Amino acid sequence: MKFSSVIQFLIPILSGLCGCLVSISGEAADRIYLQYGSGRISIPVAAVTHYLETGTINPELAPYRRILESLTSEDSAHFRRVIQTLTQARFNLQPEQLANFFQTGLGERLLINLGELIQTESGGNGAGAIQAALIQSAAQPEGLALIDSIRQFPGDIQLNTPRILELIDGIKITNQATQTLVQTLEQLTLNQAIQEPEIDFSQLLDLRQPGEFEVSQETLILEDPQRRRTLTADLYLAKSRLEQPSIPVIIVSPGLGATRQGWQSLITHLASHGFAVVTVQHPGSNFQKLEDFLKGQADNFFEVEEFIDRPQDISFVLDQLEQINLTQFQGKLNLQQVGIAGQSFGAYTALVLAGAPLDFSHLAQACQPSSEPRVEWLNLSYFFQCQALNLSEPQNNLKDRRITAVFALDPVSSTILGQSSLSQIPIPVLWGAGSRDRLTPFVLEQANSFVALGSAEKYLALVAGSDHLELNLEALGTVKTLDETSLNQLVNRDTPIVESYMNALGLAFFQVYTAGNSSYRPYLRASYGQYISQPSYSLSFSQSLTDQQIAEAFGRIKN
Repeated sequence: MKFSSVIQFLIPILSGLCGCLVSISGEAADRIYLQYGSGRISIPVAAVTHYLETGTINPELAPYRRILESLTSEDSAHFRRVIQTLTQARFNLQPEQLANFFQTGLGERLLINLGELIQTESGGNGAGAIQAALIQSAAQPEGLALIDSIRQFPGDIQLNTPRILELIDGIKITNQATQTLVQTLEQLTLNQAIQEPEIDFSQLLDLRQPGEFEVSQETLILEDPQRRRTLTADLYLAKSRLEQPSIPVIIVSPGLGATRQGWQSLITHLASHGFAVVTVQHPGSNFQKLEDFLKGQADNFFEVEEFIDRPQDISFVLDQLEQINLTQFQGKLNLQQVGIAGQSFGAYTALVLAGAPLDFSHLAQACQPSSEPRVEWLNLSYFFQCQALNLSEPQNNLKDRRITAVFALDPVSSTILGQSSLSQIPIPVLWGAGSRDRLTPFVLEQANSFVALGSAEKYLALVAGSDHLELNLEALGTVKTLDETSLNQLVNRDTPIVESYMNALGLAFFQVYTAGNSSYRPYLRASYGQYISQPSYSLSFSQSLTDQQIAEAFGRIKN
């Protein structure tokens, strides 16, 4: 057994993993036990917490000095910074908030799986003990601290070392396969660019820059009496465009827990170039729903029916816009060839509207419970997608024929849709992804889904170093309440470089496939991806990723 790997994993599993996730009586944890072959080794909790707080290795941890000190190497600098931030931070989460989360289907599933790794001293699932420890820590006047939650663990801690080792191997293989696939796509981009006609993009319009139009914004309140649902939508439009005979329309679906202004850079960019852009607020899975949940005013932070309601929201808004179009815009909004953009849960919404039916048979098979760590555990969106099994009235076909082009960024798709479903999408798709995505990991959640798309015209834009959600770790310990202001503190906006990629490629894509302007086709080439790519966040842009290349990325590591 790789015992050194167990010790190295000890620190993040007791701090970082607890952060992903309320009473049991009993004495607090005194020792941490690790199985090693036929033997059993114990480490005092006090020694571990002392190291986490101070970075000092006391005599009990001296045998593991080399391993612990290796965590301060240059390669692990980010890891150490994350651990130090998490161990020092205190969170103003109330015990009731944690209890509510663990009563949700998603919270319960995450907790049980974590409990297979962090167990009670007898070797039982540690879910209840972890829950109790977090609640006890949250009840402290200073707020929840991960160090306190280790101390509050009722009874001694047993780490399931064989399962942990399996998970460690999975993490290593996944990370290395991601790097291999990034390199593969970079080479594909280079090879394709060499074969393309030479273009001097410096002499063409710079699509990264705002357009010529001044943008106005109007908020629409739309009532859907049939579903008893009130929808809020923002319409962004250049007024001078009303002089044109036809205005192309893009509709935007935000991600889970997001505001409808979340993708503001792309929204205003497209509008400044002459598109009418409509961004929709989904009431069962938006930021307000998350805030209500944390205040104890809702039982869940999203409604499972949102898997159905979100696509229906978009179709309803388009129906309403058709009526408004006749009276307010002289029928000039082109609502028969609509582009849609979405991120994460919003990208799922877009793919469903594009023609991918929900595959409940695949979902049920993929979401079967398991006590053994599986590669899916490294894909947090997997746990989220499995909640769709709880739909009261499952529907699979929510396609809207008015949608003719999709820009999907970091999509949630592989479990609830699956490859068979995605193969039924016939329309053009621009798929954006980041290599550091932890919520919808590229090699586990997105790569095979992109390959499965049935569209003959599909594009993959992969940004090396970009994440699904850029958390500001330094702000974790200072935020007192969750509101839109604190959300902006906790979540960093995309870097200007990454935003410029998405703005330029999104504009070119929608110009070609929604506005019907073929003069923008040269921008949808690998050579343009190379032209705008910057070293700090290198951009690969390709149409030719295959299942074989994905398999080879994993195969090289395993062999």
